[in-house]
Amino acid sequence: MRIISGRWRGRRLLGPKDAEVTRPTSDRAREALFNLLGPRILKGPFIDLYAGTGAVGLEAASRGAPSVILVENAKPALALCRANIDKVNASQVELRSANASRPGPLPMAQVAFADPPYDLPLEEAMNALLACKLREQGCWVLERRSSEPLPALPESVAMTSDRVYGAARLLILEKAL
Repeated sequence: MRIISGRWRGRRLLGPKDAEVTRPTSDRAREALFNLLGPRILKGPFIDLYAGTGAVGLEAASRGAPSVILVENAKPALALCRANIDKVNASQVELRSANASRPGPLPMAQVAFADPPYDLPLEEAMNALLACKLREQGCWVLERRSSEPLPALPESVAMTSDRVYGAARLLILEKAL
């Protein structure tokens, strides 16, 4: 697992030794995600719920996100996040030890990303993600298993992209007009 682009390009990150700890977003899916997001990440905070290893948030920081908040509550994953933050000396990355459904006060996000454990009920993951308030032109991103049905969305939310990368599905959601 590595940082794909930006100032820490090519830097190796620590990954889990045990699949029970976390399931990192693949390099391919991460690269595709940031190609889809483009310069949007430069405009404000990037929030990574269920951060796992921290790879997605660290990729955002490497590509120029002005601030990144990683939210994780599993102790082994928190240790991986902390080690990876230290490994690249990511001063603009804040790590919060909290449940993603109760992360405490968060700033309005430009991008709020959630890659919850696949066994977490979809409704719970969606509620945690959509609780993140967005800046103008901000978006929510949900990663789930590609074989799962699409989530039901409230009328106030529009799906702008649905992409599949191997076993992962990335959904980009925005406020409906």
